[in-house]
Amino acid sequence: MLTIDRLRLHLPSEYQDRAQLIARLVVDQLDQISLGKSRKIERLSLAPIAIAAGLPDLQLARVIATAVQTQLGGRAGSGENFR
Repeated sequence: MLTIDRLRLHLPSEYQDRAQLIARLVVDQLDQISLGKSRKIERLSLAPIAIAAGLPDLQLARVIATAVQTQLGGRAGSGENFR
């Protein structure tokens, strides 16, 4: 189980008006991660992620969640990729 106390995203200007929805979608995607063991991480920072212009919100959330998953070394709970 992954618990997130605070999630801060820095999104391109074209996504700013949908930032809250995108953050919820990212959390939904991260909910699928299986970490295998309990651990506490005070802060996790990702390198900037290159995204295609006009990417739909759900796809953007998947890209962000995959980057977090990679950094944490977790795996998707119900498959190899996020749904």
